[in-house]
Amino acid sequence: MLVSRRFLKVATGVGAATLLCKGLAAAQQLMLARTLGATEMADAFFLAQVLPVLLSGLLYNALSANVVVVLAGLPSSVNRASLLSGLLLQVAACMLLVVLLVFLGSLLFYTGSAGGGTNTLWQRAAQFQLPLLPILFFQPIAGLAAGALQSNGNIAASPLSMSLPYLFGVIGLAFTHDRSPYPLALGLVSGSVLQGVSLCLALHFAGAQWAKPIFGNGRQLFKLVLPGLGCNAISTLYLVSDRSFAASLGVGQVAAISYIYSIVTMPTQILVNTVVSVSMPHWAKLTGNRGEFADSLGRALGLLLLAVVPLALCLHFAASPISSILLGSSAFVQSKRDEIAALLGSFALASIGFALKDTLAAALISQRKPAHALAGGFFSLLVAWAVRTSLPGDLGLRAAAIATTIGLFTAAGVAMWSVANREWLGNLWARVRIAIVPAFPAIAAGNVTTTPEASATVAVLVYGLFVLGSMRCWDWTPANTRHIEG
Repeated sequence: MLVSRRFLKVATGVGAATLLCKGLAAAQQLMLARTLGATEMADAFFLAQVLPVLLSGLLYNALSANVVVVLAGLPSSVNRASLLSGLLLQVAACMLLVVLLVFLGSLLFYTGSAGGGTNTLWQRAAQFQLPLLPILFFQPIAGLAAGALQSNGNIAASPLSMSLPYLFGVIGLAFTHDRSPYPLALGLVSGSVLQGVSLCLALHFAGAQWAKPIFGNGRQLFKLVLPGLGCNAISTLYLVSDRSFAASLGVGQVAAISYIYSIVTMPTQILVNTVVSVSMPHWAKLTGNRGEFADSLGRALGLLLLAVVPLALCLHFAASPISSILLGSSAFVQSKRDEIAALLGSFALASIGFALKDTLAAALISQRKPAHALAGGFFSLLVAWAVRTSLPGDLGLRAAAIATTIGLFTAAGVAMWSVANREWLGNLWARVRIAIVPAFPAIAAGNVTTTPEASATVAVLVYGLFVLGSMRCWDWTPANTRHIEG
């Protein structure tokens, strides 16, 4: 057996919870597309999301991941209840200061722009940003509580709690009738408040006692969180960079690139979060045992690619029907729908890059090496920027797709180099070749047919057949295979 039954059982539960979370996120995004379309109002709202929504998500992920690492390295004699009390107080104090500073900055920018008599895209973005700021306070607290629950074995609590902001966002959009994003903002804030409160209550009922805080381990956590935050920020910085680039291309381009990112990353995140949530507590215990860690990571990457590569094939061949079904047609003119479909096909390969980069970054964080992933991520951003600026201007947003794809694979390559030696790279190729090699005949078969639906179907079927044949030829599950433990 390649994986243990326990891994499959836990992965199924986490996958179902993550599927619920990302399903609600997709529903929110699709309703947003049908409500706002690709208009200046949509552009302003997506720009307004950059600081409060995306930064709070980064803090949530960084805190939840690194609390697992900190708690895994503690001796049994440490009072974890007191430690968590102190960490929660420190995070709450820091985020209260951040919210205050962001509020003052947004307020000054908005009032200054309004006083000047301008009504620019950025001034509208500042206007929409103000009601979203409470998310910056509650989601990081929820992230710390989710990490503590995950280290205690309750790994489904995090994706289940993340469903709340998306659920309330969908409810807010259901009450929108005049293309205003304010009901969505109110729903996102309400869901984030409920998320933070519910996770803290779950932590309390799991046995945590809010004793006198111990602040010493706070420094250890923040030493890990700061580079880990930067590491997790790489994907968001790609989105922010592409949104800024799109803002210079005309009305509706920011919304278009945002919808594309949602379609590409949401199914990828379901797969990555399932693998990482199950494997990360085990990886954290293997610090110093490089051989066993590399073996577990290689098997996780092999399983991940078997799911992500068919997804990329579907996005490439069926971009037009996928974008039409998901985004609808009522809020988009035909030329805009065609433009988004072509852009989605260009971003198909990036889905594999996102999956590899995020999984390898989580692996480095589990080994207390977030600085390696951070350095590789920023280097990949520079590579993407250099590629995008060197491409012809008439490519438009396709230049962003090409540059982002190259940058993501650069980040994944640097992360592999950080954990690899020559022997591990050879073993890794033995794990992932069954997922990669069948993609080439699948692409060739997909190009034979004429309609997008038939091309995607044929490509996935051919891919599956070649994977089954490769498993027999390359003996993917030798007798001495270790289990992946969760």
